[in-house]
Amino acid sequence: MPRNENRDNLLAFKSQPEAWQLCLRVATASDITENQFLWFFSTSTLEHTITRRWTQLTSTDKTLLRETLWNSYAQLGATPNVAKRHRDTLAQLIALLGKREFPEQDPNYMQHCMELTKTRFQLGINLLKITSEEVVSNRGDLTTEWKQYFYSWWVNRAKRVKSYVFKKRFCSPILLMSV
Repeated sequence: MPRNENRDNLLAFKSQPEAWQLCLRVATASDITENQFLWFFSTSTLEHTITRRWTQLTSTDKTLLRETLWNSYAQLGATPNVAKRHRDTLAQLIALLGKREFPEQDPNYMQHCMELTKTRFQLGINLLKITSEEVVSNRGDLTTEWKQYFYSWWVNRAKRVKSYVFKKRFCSPILLMSV
């Protein structure tokens, strides 16, 4: 099949309303090293769904997408040698969801990020970092009110985060027991 025809077929598939469901299974059930092209296409389709087709999804579909990505991301901590690209791409998709849903549809998004730092420290910090990058990006897709809400949420919790990160990074478990 010629290259242009392949591209056209993939774009046609990506625009189908239910394509994201198959791509979600591929992106969360497979290792990036098994078939990189398929994995990247699947995550690209999910990003397209989140950024361009979100309003067309049912609340059940939105919940399925959110929960599957969160669960898959949280499980990465239990998987040895997860590729940084794999981890960061899933975090990026979750951050895009958070940007769309926090605070109205998912008021606990930031709290979930914080809780993740308690069980999977590196994943939680990575997700907070990527979410912050999304907020400060100059894409113009966030209202000033949303950015102010995020900023006030962050400022209200910054002292706790700083304290927790410091303890996690620089204190031994024996020292933490005495705190």
